[in-house]
Amino acid sequence: MLCRLAAVAVVALAFAAPAAAAERESLRIVGSSTMYDFLAEAAENFGRDTRFRAPVIEATGTVGGFKIFCSDVGLGSPDIVAASRRITPIEEEHCLSNSIADVAEFKVGYDGIVLARSIEAQRFSVSRATLWRAVALSVKTAAGVVPNPYRLWSDIAPGFPSTPIRVYGPPLTSGTRDVFVHLVMNPGCADLPPAADDALVRDVCGRVREDGTYIDAGEDDELIVRRLLDDPQATGIIGYGVLKRHVHRLQGLPIEGVAPSDDTDRKSVV
Repeated sequence: MLCRLAAVAVVALAFAAPAAAAERESLRIVGSSTMYDFLAEAAENFGRDTRFRAPVIEATGTVGGFKIFCSDVGLGSPDIVAASRRITPIEEEHCLSNSIADVAEFKVGYDGIVLARSIEAQRFSVSRATLWRAVALSVKTAAGVVPNPYRLWSDIAPGFPSTPIRVYGPPLTSGTRDVFVHLVMNPGCADLPPAADDALVRDVCGRVREDGTYIDAGEDDELIVRRLLDDPQATGIIGYGVLKRHVHRLQGLPIEGVAPSDDTDRKSVV
């Protein structure tokens, strides 16, 4: 498993939202695509087991979900945003600027993200430093910070496949992308000097390539699955639950020697 999310499945509910929801036929939930399957099943059970209609769920991504949630308290605004991380100070300020002041957070549980490939592809294990070198916009060399020169996995280190680096991953609107940067790219940015300041970490470590090597695949993990099946040499960043649904077609790559499984110890990979 690539990592366990540090603060996932956080659900925020605005105090003013229920009044608007009462005028509609059902609750409206926006947010994380990684959480969509869980929410869809919960909504189905809610609609079946209660006298209320099942909530309407939209996979907008965590960032998009908070943007919509904090923009308005009117009839069309969502009642809940499901997120794969906690709300940020900037998002809280956005809510406050629109008179959304009483927001409650509820941790539902932990999810995981994994590095996946077609089951037909060559299996190999990577470290977070290797993964950072594969997808970072710029890397540190003896000549300084330069545009990422790596084109093949084997360019990074001997023993890796001599195949193009091609990674399908979440967009900027995704909380999974935020977590990936925080828990994988920043720690994997091993070539920076120990005294690197915050701006350098942000500008070099956390930025992904823009040359087509890292491919923004949108908010739909199932779309990434289809692309991995069509392109067996590619790699994808997806939710662990998605990997489990496609276990007969996809493999999860070990990260730091830890393979994705139900028994993976969170402390061993974060």
